[in-house]
Amino acid sequence: MYKVIFILSVVFVSTGCSVFQKAERSDFKVSGETNWKAIEKLVVNQNLTAHNFFINKARIDVVTNGAKESFLATIKFIYPDTFLISLRSKTGIEAARIYFTNDTILINDRINRKLFFGRPGNAGRKYGIVPEILPVMLGDFIDKNGNQLDNECIKGETVINTAIAGNKIRYVIDCKNAKVIAVSRESSNSNNPAVIKFGKFLSVAGIFFPSIINIDYSEMNVNIRIDKMEYPWNGNIEFIHGNNYELVELL
Repeated sequence: MYKVIFILSVVFVSTGCSVFQKAERSDFKVSGETNWKAIEKLVVNQNLTAHNFFINKARIDVVTNGAKESFLATIKFIYPDTFLISLRSKTGIEAARIYFTNDTILINDRINRKLFFGRPGNAGRKYGIVPEILPVMLGDFIDKNGNQLDNECIKGETVINTAIAGNKIRYVIDCKNAKVIAVSRESSNSNNPAVIKFGKFLSVAGIFFPSIINIDYSEMNVNIRIDKMEYPWNGNIEFIHGNNYELVELL
């Protein structure tokens, strides 16, 4: 289970990096603007987390030291801040179920029959898990500072620096497509750089989302492929913990 937590930490944590590579993306055009103030509204309007959604199937491949491990995942989101993530083996056996809000973390380790619980402040300090950054990992643009910038697009891209939950966030945004194509985060509890790239954008309900998310980390590579999604979604979220599980607080 600690390896699952570590994988999640890699996915949710990326320290600053000055070089971004362009991600593969579909041929779509949302904006003809070149000034950030005009583009910002278009970018925000394409955020997945503006509405409820259900990612029915996502494939996660993790490569460490040449060894590859694969998971299947489902992700449910209820506006404004509730996530439920299920991780399964390729044979369909559920390994973990993770529930996040801005003030609660619950992780069911179904293999070892343990229920991890805690608050983001504690889990963030030890594992780097910050629920407020989850939307960013799906390619959403979240700006807690409400920056009013006059950035111009240079070669079709602009860079926006902001902060979320005390973490420095750096976005690279494609101006024509009004989408985040790369993001980094500076965190005080990690010195290892990561590069996150978003690619193969697909359309659902009039917005575009990245169906491929790739994280190049110093010790591993994580590749996420979203195969199926319902958006907007009218379901609900219920976290059911197992009977007689050992309780482990995330301190």
